[in-house]
Amino acid sequence: WTYVGSDWDKSANQLRIEQRFEEVIPKKELWFEATGIKQENRNLSYSGNKLSLATGRVSHKRKVRINTIFPSSYFTVLNVNDKNFSSSSHFNDLEQKEKKSSLSNIVSIIVIIFSIFWLIARYFKHGRAHKIETENIDPDNVQWPTDHHPALVSYFYSEQEVTGHAILATLMRLGQKGCITVKEIETTKKSFFRTKKKKNIQISKGDSSPDANLDHWDKILLEQVNNCLNKGENTLDKLFTSLSYDSTFMSSWKKEIKRNIKKNHWKDSPPLFGSFIFLFGHLLMIGLEVYMFNGPVSFIAICILLGMGIVGAFAISRLSREAKGYQKSWKTMHSFIKRKKIPQNHHLDMNQLLQYSIVIDAVNGLKKILKNYRPKGEDTFIWYAGSGDGSMNMDTFSSSISSMVDTGAAMSAGFAGDGGAGGGDGGAGGGGGGGAG
Repeated sequence: WTYVGSDWDKSANQLRIEQRFEEVIPKKELWFEATGIKQENRNLSYSGNKLSLATGRVSHKRKVRINTIFPSSYFTVLNVNDKNFSSSSHFNDLEQKEKKSSLSNIVSIIVIIFSIFWLIARYFKHGRAHKIETENIDPDNVQWPTDHHPALVSYFYSEQEVTGHAILATLMRLGQKGCITVKEIETTKKSFFRTKKKKNIQISKGDSSPDANLDHWDKILLEQVNNCLNKGENTLDKLFTSLSYDSTFMSSWKKEIKRNIKKNHWKDSPPLFGSFIFLFGHLLMIGLEVYMFNGPVSFIAICILLGMGIVGAFAISRLSREAKGYQKSWKTMHSFIKRKKIPQNHHLDMNQLLQYSIVIDAVNGLKKILKNYRPKGEDTFIWYAGSGDGSMNMDTFSSSISSMVDTGAAMSAGFAGDGGAGGGDGGAGGGGGGGAG
């Protein structure tokens, strides 16, 4: 005989449910509970011979229930539909349910804490970077830490498989090999209100035929450059736009990086057996949570355990000691070039200096070196349009290189991974969006 009270306001989601008894039942002999509404949103009370549930928040199509237990002696004619029911067994079941709920919460907290400490211990054992002592660079005998392709140097420096800086440096490398010619151009766009000038980098085919010994990254980039040139897309921004949408190019670039990593054992991963134990242990804890399921708390615990199990089993790795040493050396070289400590009488290849400075984000320090550089014999930067006569103004060239790097870094902002490029001269290392100069 439960019914809706007379002050029910459906439009305001206010609800009153009442259960009236023909005679007063002592409160100590009456047990009641309400389900379907959060405890903070309900007011359940018994007074005289009336049990009332009042609430000001009821969502659409919500099922609200009041359960009551009172002495069977209240009825004159008793019709029992469950002869096995007894208040003692019911209250015992409720007590066991509350204990299980409390125990389930405790178990959830314990397994989550255990999983966190297990994951931390696993990270410190298999994921924390190797400690490498910093080696100082001798100013009188400056040498490259490694002679790897700029794409690999970019990986050592940033730990990212593809970066816009690596692609830009590879483009300069193609110029060095005579495959392309690069120059800075200025375009003017006039409107009714103003005239806007914009600098861009123009790419054209070089005079030399492609070298048969080109590295993989050189070949796939040259192929992409030729495709763009054949379509009339001859500027750096259009090239980067084309690359950003070319999944085949990106996949091939990353695949070659991964092949070199695997071939040279440049990445350490935990033993497979240890990963299996970690994952299996988390599956056991998830099974325990399912067995003792207790609503949202258990669901959250299962999600956390599943996430940490996957991360701990498959996502923990680090650079090998050898690769970490390369990274440390290139970061030291970054600081060395950035602080303009390279002497004027150095014997480094200027094209390599340009390419490596781009991928390790040290173009600021390079500019002074370029301004004070005087070509010896044939022009080092023959690939830069207008330098063929050997009398190129290095101040102008330095400014152009800086502009090229700025433009390339801005265009490469869409490439995942530029954020790992380090400290960032002028902000380029913070995601490729700022100027690398």
